[in-house]
Amino acid sequence: MVKDEALRRLAEEGRVFKQIADAMGAMGPGNPTVSHVRQMIPTVERLEIVKFMKRLEAEEVGKFMVGRRRKESRFEWREAGTPVPPTAVMRSPVVGSARLEHRFVLRPGFEATLLLPQDLTPTEADRLASFVRALPFERGVA
Repeated sequence: MVKDEALRRLAEEGRVFKQIADAMGAMGPGNPTVSHVRQMIPTVERLEIVKFMKRLEAEEVGKFMVGRRRKESRFEWREAGTPVPPTAVMRSPVVGSARLEHRFVLRPGFEATLLLPQDLTPTEADRLASFVRALPFERGVA
């Protein structure tokens, strides 16, 4: 799971990050608030927890949300099925598998070409479809 991998990577960066990673890992599937993590490990400063959550955001497993309008500062995990950010997709090279080139006529005069692994799984196809759906475009422009 991406969440667990990110927590493990950051835990290796020092004792304080390990404490925070352990606490957040034990919290389950919800979105942890800074104050809830601080309650679990009161010896860790709030600033360190915020720094950790911002590093998790850099790992692209979710987003650090600054508290506003009575909502606490928190980390919102990227849910399963949420489109993977383009940078994360680019960091997933195809290694050790045969590749197939697929051509798709998107519209007259425009053909899209995809280079995909020969053993593309349904999960990978879903991720690719989510990525395409997440591409920015202007609605109503033909």
